[in-house]
Amino acid sequence: MYTFKEKLNCGNFFRFDKMIIRKKIWAKLPTASKTIYPVIGVHCNAEGVAFPSELTIAKLSGCTEKTVREGIKGLMGLRGFHKERYITYRGQRAIKYRLNPLPVEKGRAFFFHKVIIEGGNWSQLTPTARALYPVLRLFSFHDYYEYLIREDLDPSYNDNMDLYKERKYDFLIADIDVIAEHAGISIRSIPPAMKALQENYLLEETEPIYRDDNSTWKVYLIPTNYFERDWLNQEAFKKHRTVELKKLPTK
Repeated sequence: MYTFKEKLNCGNFFRFDKMIIRKKIWAKLPTASKTIYPVIGVHCNAEGVAFPSELTIAKLSGCTEKTVREGIKGLMGLRGFHKERYITYRGQRAIKYRLNPLPVEKGRAFFFHKVIIEGGNWSQLTPTARALYPVLRLFSFHDYYEYLIREDLDPSYNDNMDLYKERKYDFLIADIDVIAEHAGISIRSIPPAMKALQENYLLEETEPIYRDDNSTWKVYLIPTNYFERDWLNQEAFKKHRTVELKKLPTK
């Protein structure tokens, strides 16, 4: 049974295909599918195969096992996603998932970090916030000079590629109707979804980056904070308690 661990690895990620969002495939997916897709993605090995149980996916997604099954059903029509049944070395029936690896193509994907899932942040988001976060990642961008100023870095720092790799966040100035359309949620759902992302350390409002912009946001690649492991495990146990007393047969 999965438990949230103390040690977090901030280096692991999976490559989230931008075309899923740009072509509005993401917007049309069921809410349950959007909830579980990144959780399956971060469990994929180099061949794109993942082995998490339904219970593990449910705990890390902050949903029920029923929602996981609904989400998997919704993903079955997604190009490159496959569900396969197999028998383990211990003779038990199990399910594995496959996400076809993306071609090596500049700008094709963004890194969705596993620590967002293992840190408990994803499980605490609302469904609309989970639908929204990948869209914010798609439309956010890196501004080298603005990042230097905001982070009070030495102006002599002249390696943009290194700074890009080490950056904590990207900037977002996208129109609200655009992000709502690509997330598949209503415009009125955006403010509470943004609030949920802020409360779970994935988003922060900041000073406008350009003079004509009404607002600018920092979209964090890795959360600025995480939840206590004991609390997450206690909450998961209460929600997913599976041991039940069985009624003894009468003689």
